[in-house]
Amino acid sequence: TSGNAFAATDLVAKGINNNVLISIGLAGNVTGTGTAADSGTLASATTGNATGSSDLTAIGIDLGGFDPIKIGTSGNTTGSGTATAPSVLATTTTGDASFWVNQSAVGIQGDVGGGSSIGSGLSGNVIGTGNGSATGAANAITGLASGSTDASVAGITNVDLKASNLTANGQGTYSTTATSVTGNASGNSIVSVAGLLGSGNTASLSGNVNASAILSNTVLASTTTGSATAFASSDAVGISGYTINILESGTITASAVNNTSVIASTVTV
Repeated sequence: TSGNAFAATDLVAKGINNNVLISIGLAGNVTGTGTAADSGTLASATTGNATGSSDLTAIGIDLGGFDPIKIGTSGNTTGSGTATAPSVLATTTTGDASFWVNQSAVGIQGDVGGGSSIGSGLSGNVIGTGNGSATGAANAITGLASGSTDASVAGITNVDLKASNLTANGQGTYSTTATSVTGNASGNSIVSVAGLLGSGNTASLSGNVNASAILSNTVLASTTTGSATAFASSDAVGISGYTINILESGTITASAVNNTSVIASTVTV
């Protein structure tokens, strides 16, 4: 009934890891899927502090610098990264409660220093999808409650591309809650979601580009006796950091949706 409680989940999932050279002489497809699923992280104390953490990395295809994927004539390259943490909970009756969530979910990831490339030969599509989600809560009766979320989600990042059509989609849904009865409460969430995100990269295509970023970010800090602080930084971008060359005919479609809610509530300070 007394003592501190600490629970942590740390997962890494990569379909194709870096430093892998892939070359297909004629026709063929390359597919990488990474799924990191935190089924539940719970830290519970009666008299003592409670701390919970969830650290997830999910990458479908992770290309190092100068680690290309080459397809001779035709073929598709598909990467999907999914990170999920539906319940990260820290709860205590007498003591402080805190949690933090760190997430990275990327469909196809290249080296930020450059040199990563995908070439689909004469024809072929490149598709990258990143999905991230987490729900975290810190609940205290007599003590401090704090919650923190830091997440990055993207369809494709930092890869030079040669293909027919390009699809890059990122979607993230995050909820951060901190509640206390007789103590301060603070919630903080920093999340970025991108479809196609580069650092001076190039995409040379003969067809269409479709890139989207969809973000939902909610932060709630609530207390009866004390102060409440809530903060959110939310960034959603369809395409950034790329030079796109359409060699024949094609359409470029980019969209970003950012829904963010921040609430701080206190009754008596």
